[in-house]
Amino acid sequence: MKIIIDQLRDYIDLPPSAVAIHELMEDIGLEVKRADKVGERTVFNLELLANRGDHHSYKGVAREIHGRTGWPLHHAISERLPKVADHLIADIQTANCLNYAIAEFKRNSEVDHVAGLSEGQAEMVVLSGNQIGVPVSDISGFVSIEMGQPLFAFDADKVQGRISVRESSAGERAHLVGADNDVELPVGTIIIADEKQILAVAGVKNCVSAQPTAETERVYIESATYDPVKVRKAAKALNVQSTASARFERGADVALVDASLERVAALLGRAGWSNDGGLRVAREFDYIPVGLSFNIRNVNDYFETAFTSEDISSLLSRYGFEVAPGHSDDLNVTVPSARMWDIKSAEDLYEEIAKGIGYNSLPSSMPKAAGGVLPSSALQRKGSVADMLVGQGFYEVFTDGFYSEEHRENTGIREGHPLWEHVKIANAGDRSFALLKNNTVAQATELVRTNLNFRNSNIKAFEWTRTFHPDAEAENGLCEERLVLWAIAAGESRQAAWDEAGKKVDVFYMKGIVEEISAVLGIQLKIRQVIENADTSPEGLCLHPTRRGAIYWNDKMVGVVGELHPEVIEGWGLNKNSRPCFIELSQEILDVAPSARKYSPPSSLHPVMRDVCLLLPSGVAAAEIADSMKEFSPWLSEVAVRDVFNSEATNNRNAVTFSLRYSHERAGRGNFTADDVNIETENVVTRVLEKYASHSLERR
Repeated sequence: MKIIIDQLRDYIDLPPSAVAIHELMEDIGLEVKRADKVGERTVFNLELLANRGDHHSYKGVAREIHGRTGWPLHHAISERLPKVADHLIADIQTANCLNYAIAEFKRNSEVDHVAGLSEGQAEMVVLSGNQIGVPVSDISGFVSIEMGQPLFAFDADKVQGRISVRESSAGERAHLVGADNDVELPVGTIIIADEKQILAVAGVKNCVSAQPTAETERVYIESATYDPVKVRKAAKALNVQSTASARFERGADVALVDASLERVAALLGRAGWSNDGGLRVAREFDYIPVGLSFNIRNVNDYFETAFTSEDISSLLSRYGFEVAPGHSDDLNVTVPSARMWDIKSAEDLYEEIAKGIGYNSLPSSMPKAAGGVLPSSALQRKGSVADMLVGQGFYEVFTDGFYSEEHRENTGIREGHPLWEHVKIANAGDRSFALLKNNTVAQATELVRTNLNFRNSNIKAFEWTRTFHPDAEAENGLCEERLVLWAIAAGESRQAAWDEAGKKVDVFYMKGIVEEISAVLGIQLKIRQVIENADTSPEGLCLHPTRRGAIYWNDKMVGVVGELHPEVIEGWGLNKNSRPCFIELSQEILDVAPSARKYSPPSSLHPVMRDVCLLLPSGVAAAEIADSMKEFSPWLSEVAVRDVFNSEATNNRNAVTFSLRYSHERAGRGNFTADDVNIETENVVTRVLEKYASHSLERR
């Protein structure tokens, strides 16, 4: 929300220094994202709290400052309107409309002056994202920004019959102000309509059907409050973020419905309009004040302070709470309607007390605790892995537990993908935090893109984090949480020097990082080539089909390693020549007990080796063939891939040369003859060909 400091002075006394006001705003929780000079005026762009609809107004911000400082508030002039129950002009057909009132105004032809707003007030409207030009709309828009109660104005002569507040039916369409075309409304959207047309999507935006113009002679201005969840869903479904929805979806103050129309009456009267029929109320909300009680001694124990009842009463009163003494050291607090949405328990009042005093003014002390304890084995091992990664040039980073639907789309996760389902945040104030992350590839790739945009092409980063996977049977009834370590690298793994060329990051470099982690933890992590999707974890599907592997410990998959999938690179808009490589490991490996490495003295006899070349079809991994060879001969101590060749001569199939290493000790013999080794090799090859006969494995 953008706020003009000079205009804020109309509602509260402020010091002359903009810097002092800036520091105060930050201290009371109204973060100043940016401060600009617009002409001679200072404009603050505020980051407001997600659950405080009352902050979305000049009076709300002034009241928050008053709560801390006690500086005098200024009250705007209003015109008292007679209040009448009127169900003829408006009919409320949904329980999701909490209260509703309309005031009718007519232009006085004898008055020439129709401006209504001062220059500063007009600037307030423009900064909120609205246009200036139609006085009656300007004034209703100004009061919305001033008081925090959104108002909708309709040209009364364009309204056809009785106004109703209801929920939309299937197939209904509306043409919103500012949109090029009309849109179909989701069933159940709260709308304001007459007998022929839709006038507005309640709490979101006006329609063009009855929008006032400079020629309008008679106007209806309506004021209401709606269920915040319904407004939030409507705004999201229509992809509209208006100043009205920003307030309503955080919970509007039901007491402002009448007060805002009386403020409009005063301003319109000055601009040449007169009220006709008073304040017509179609539904009133019977607000039953919430009463809370807490003990002063408990507050002082919590903050380590020595407040009196008078201190706390004075402080809470400045925020609009009514405070009365209770039994002994208890205080009874009545919550004002402006705070009915976020103050639910006595503990919520502790935050108000802390803000009113100032967090920096509260006593600070170390928490009481017994003697320190040594970090757990898992924590120590975690530190060792982190130290190793830092030593390899990686930077530790921290990402959010949330991301947007755009992250999911950019990563190539479409409906039907194993990673499609997410835990969604129903009341996310910012669509950038709409999903709880269920993978780490998205944010890792975003990190690469951000660095490349700043022309940093050599990237190495890692994070200890957790992912969230929807599971109704989980202990929390919502999702399973998995602790993971991820790392990503791109660019040069080793920079060029005067005596050697640099080396690019590739899958083999990341394989070496996995081996380093294995060595640091003292456990045996193995990488197996993965080709079929069914053999990999969902995160592995985001990696290149032929440049990825699964990481195993004792035949259990604990992670993946590989190059990012080309679709992921394209989705995030990375250069096609950029080939970032990625690792994800489950943190459960930190709990695996390390095993001591046994030293085996080398044999006095030289090992015997034979090479075998096989033509591998698509879908069969070389590592799988090597494992089978070792199964078929107890004499083999190692089977390694020595060469891979692919050309027209091999019908575009991989010709893989395997080097078989025979051990005298494994064979239990003092020596081999050439015939012994050749016979054993033929036996191994024959059995492998038989096992993979259905795959058309051939010897070359």
